[in-house]
Amino acid sequence: MSAHSHPTESLVGREFLITREFDAPRELVFAAWANPKHLAQWWGPRGFTARVSQWDTKPGTAIHIVMCAPNGMEIPLDGEFVEVVAPEKLVFTCGKMDEAGKMMFEFLHTVTLVERNDKTLFTIKSRVTKAISRSDQHICGYEPGMTQSLERLAEILAADDEIVITHEFDAPRELVFKAWTDPKHLAQWWGPRGFTNPVCQWDPKPGNAIHVVMRSPNGTDYPMGGTFREVAAPEKLILSTGALDEKGVLMFELLHHVTFAEQNGKTLLTIRSRVIAKTAEYSDKYLSGYRAGMTQSLEKLAETLPAKGEPLVVERTFAAPVATVWKALTNNEALQKWFFPLKEFKPQAGFTFQFTVEHDGNTFVHDCKVTAAIPSKKLAYTWRYAGQKGDSLVTIDLVPEGDKTKVTLTHTGLETFPKTPSYARANFIMGWTQIIGTSLKDYVEKGAADSSGCGDTQLADGQ
Repeated sequence: MSAHSHPTESLVGREFLITREFDAPRELVFAAWANPKHLAQWWGPRGFTARVSQWDTKPGTAIHIVMCAPNGMEIPLDGEFVEVVAPEKLVFTCGKMDEAGKMMFEFLHTVTLVERNDKTLFTIKSRVTKAISRSDQHICGYEPGMTQSLERLAEILAADDEIVITHEFDAPRELVFKAWTDPKHLAQWWGPRGFTNPVCQWDPKPGNAIHVVMRSPNGTDYPMGGTFREVAAPEKLILSTGALDEKGVLMFELLHHVTFAEQNGKTLLTIRSRVIAKTAEYSDKYLSGYRAGMTQSLEKLAETLPAKGEPLVVERTFAAPVATVWKALTNNEALQKWFFPLKEFKPQAGFTFQFTVEHDGNTFVHDCKVTAAIPSKKLAYTWRYAGQKGDSLVTIDLVPEGDKTKVTLTHTGLETFPKTPSYARANFIMGWTQIIGTSLKDYVEKGAADSSGCGDTQLADGQ
């Protein structure tokens, strides 16, 4: 029996599975699927073009694409988005209508994207849900057609030149990250030298819109739009940005991966940027100046960060094994005996804790977040004061020396706190010397029962 005489209904339920690894970040591959203008560049077999009139990646929205074959024949495709989880997953239907507007066939596509070391494992699972007569040729040609589409996509991604910019800041990672996420701080340094930012809509939450107006020294405004894609404080930001034309339409779009790596109290910032869409011929003049402009922006950022002062270091050796000291530093019940009163504490990166100290009629609310916890080796957490400017980092390193333990506490960022007597460096020296040199020492060496606690300890006047 020939292929054309098979009942088409027998194709219903048939599944196709296509996988491919793209040498590009997942967000970039997802953007190539989600942006209709980018999709039009690669959708369809080789030699085909595509007019994408409806492709808005939101559940329930309609899809309409017209594929144009080399011989001029047009193939209209219609469907609907079912599920969208950026940048991980797309589920949508898509099929061809006949001349009478009746669906000849329909696929249910499930697209998944898995991140693998800056590459992307792409999988599309397609199941035939509808099929009438005369559609088997289209259905049987789906797999080679989609394979060619993905090959074209890979070629486009490979052709996109990635712009990589790095800068080392002599400041803690949390402080540099805040400079990128606080709109008031960002407005001080974003843009080339001489530029200001009278409008700065910048709320770093996934899906939130970006709107910044950069004003040049001669008074010309350059509006910028974009979207936040991913936020992982204080390690990573993924966002897209681009210049807006007079009608508020993006002339181009850059996808940025911004990473913040901690390096011995400093921060190595890396920006990886790629063009994911170009909608205006004259956008090239803006893109050509991107590297120079961003480099100047980062230089300005470095200048706005507070000058890094000398770290406060307190070092002691305790007559106690490292396991005992680690437990005293991380066990909540033990902490109550020698440290400040905490409701809860967990030695896990990302865990936040807070405590309040009253002194001389003043209230000092401490907001802290664990940034590193390596059992029996290292504990680090941010140290801030609610309602006050300043970001600092406390790091406690443990080194076993036989049955003893060498403890080194390093407090960086004190210079970022208000320049008032309450936050004087001398108070922090006195406070940490008391806590490490007396309270913790007594607890681990003499036992919790003999510990005098730290109720009278002051890290700043009234803390």
